[in-house]
Amino acid sequence: MGADRPPPPAPASLPPPFEMLLGGLAAQAQVGLGLREDPSTGRTATDLALARHAIDMLGSLEERTRGNLSAHEARLLGAVLADLRLAWVRVAGAGGAGPAAGAGATAG
Repeated sequence: MGADRPPPPAPASLPPPFEMLLGGLAAQAQVGLGLREDPSTGRTATDLALARHAIDMLGSLEERTRGNLSAHEARLLGAVLADLRLAWVRVAGAGGAGPAAGAGATAG
């Protein structure tokens, strides 16, 4: 096959790339918050440092893409961030649970 050929199109069932990126980072935060099973271990445990890192990456994405997103993308990112930040405050305020309880910075 020639190297100059474009890759085949993604199946229509896949979400748009930006939404897939948000979903991946949100899932990573949810794993850290103990809200979702870790696919690599099959267990649920709280790791506030991991959750905070994923939330901070989403916050950075929001800052660096401001003015360059569609209205739908901006609303989606804002809603995902608001939900995750609230969940982080709830979990961190409860003392967390699991091997890394208490790890990470304060919410903000």
